[in-house]
Amino acid sequence: MQADAILLSPVNTGDYRKSIKYDIENTNGIVYSEMEYAPYLEFGTKAQYPPIKELKEWCRKKLGDENLAFAVARSIGKR
Repeated sequence: MQADAILLSPVNTGDYRKSIKYDIENTNGIVYSEMEYAPYLEFGTKAQYPPIKELKEWCRKKLGDENLAFAVARSIGKR
């Protein structure tokens, strides 16, 4: 279970993956992380919209059109 959780976890710095532990003392076993943001990765958050200024720059670099920033922000908020 721990290996699957590590494999499927998101990676940025690798700190979250390193924090995933397995507790065999629990009868059923439990995989967990003590990182303060672990619950948000596990269960998600309410809808959030990224700052348009930064998103415009990202859209310009990645999509070639900064005018797509609002549509991308709205899509992020829905997901």
